[in-house]
Amino acid sequence: MGKGFTRGVIRPMSRRAFVRGAVIPLLLAAGGLGGLAACQPTTSTPAPAATPTTPPAKAPTVSASTSSLRFGVWFGPEDVAMWKNVIDAFKQATPGIDVQIEPVAWDAFWQKLTTQIVAGDVWDVHGMVLGEVWWTYGQKGQLVNLRDFMKRDGVKDADYFAFIEEGRWPKDPGSDGMYMLPWRGTGGAFVVNKSLLAKAGLEPPKAGWTWANWRTWAKQLRDEKAGIWGTKLPTSLTAHVLQAGAPGVITEDLQKSNWLHPGVKETVQFFVDLILTDRSAPKPEEMPQGPQVQDLFLSGKVALDSSAAWNIPAWRKAEFDWDVVPQPVNKTRGSWAGPDDVAIPTASKQRDAAWQFVKFSTHEVAAQRIIGGTGVPVLKEYALSDAYIRAEAAKKPASYRIVVEELATGRPWLGGIKRWFEVSREIGQILPQIFNGKVGVDDGLKMIDAKVNEILNRPD
Repeated sequence: MGKGFTRGVIRPMSRRAFVRGAVIPLLLAAGGLGGLAACQPTTSTPAPAATPTTPPAKAPTVSASTSSLRFGVWFGPEDVAMWKNVIDAFKQATPGIDVQIEPVAWDAFWQKLTTQIVAGDVWDVHGMVLGEVWWTYGQKGQLVNLRDFMKRDGVKDADYFAFIEEGRWPKDPGSDGMYMLPWRGTGGAFVVNKSLLAKAGLEPPKAGWTWANWRTWAKQLRDEKAGIWGTKLPTSLTAHVLQAGAPGVITEDLQKSNWLHPGVKETVQFFVDLILTDRSAPKPEEMPQGPQVQDLFLSGKVALDSSAAWNIPAWRKAEFDWDVVPQPVNKTRGSWAGPDDVAIPTASKQRDAAWQFVKFSTHEVAAQRIIGGTGVPVLKEYALSDAYIRAEAAKKPASYRIVVEELATGRPWLGGIKRWFEVSREIGQILPQIFNGKVGVDDGLKMIDAKVNEILNRPD
């Protein structure tokens, strides 16, 4: 994130596909929550982890000859089987190290991690996201700085897409701290139902299509009698905020709200017009609930959908023709992206063995080839290779290259802000009121701006 993170179901998201509640699309829309990683819905703020009394430890050189690792991670329907395949490949490549996966639903993951840290019985490797990596865990010394391991084994930042930077803290120039590594990439994917477009006499959008085209076609594709919507709220507002000329919904220094920026207002107003004026997109209160939230496109009920790449495995089961198209242009181009990451807790007693698994999962093509079936690989050279892209395009979407190239240049949602879960929750309480027509755009954005600044300025 993701980023804005919050990355659902069907998932897969991502990359994955885990179940989100009805509020998730609004959280996602609130700023790209996403992801997290990528990928990650939540309706509650996890309890803060206990603060340790010792500083982060450097990478040790412990023998990894007879180790059994516990690996905790959130999951979607595709993910558990995928990780079992990765673990099988790892065990063949690294005899003597066993890995037991402990999948946990997103909503329960962070509380369980906190509980384990407090009890001193934490996983040896676990999932991590940008919104939590530093403020909740890293600065408290609860995550291993992976840099010494990386230097020892020749793992370079340049091997990955630029979103590897999400794991680097502090953010000062020249900082050498790396507290998580990406294992799968995800981001925006603007998907279209080609069957519905063809029925309306329209061709799929091409590079350079605009917000004006989007609005016009959404109205043309709306079929109230058949229950077809022209479009719907995006999974993340981030790409569209960027397209409107705003740097994001949080200032670049991550210290203040940017919800009153003209580009943010233009973006919110655009979707209000689609929903309330044109009636070409459903209100949040008209959206299906629970696991069906992300099924509108898959069920053939939405023609143009600014969604997320983590849904691709599910879309491949669609009974209609579909494809990914380039993001639309407004004042400029823009896309959002973010990875799912893994980290090693300082409480792990098997750090070297844990690193071997982290390195294999994130840096070996053998693992990335398996992971690439549920999301975009994080190794830049492999993900951009013709061989990988052709293989995925053969399974759909035909224009899969667009997904990878937009991920390579995408921006995260809310960045690494403090109190990420709380900010996401509060935004998700107000945005639906705007899109349901209960609160005006100006008043709603002022409410969000005040609440976000209050949370960010609160003393630690």
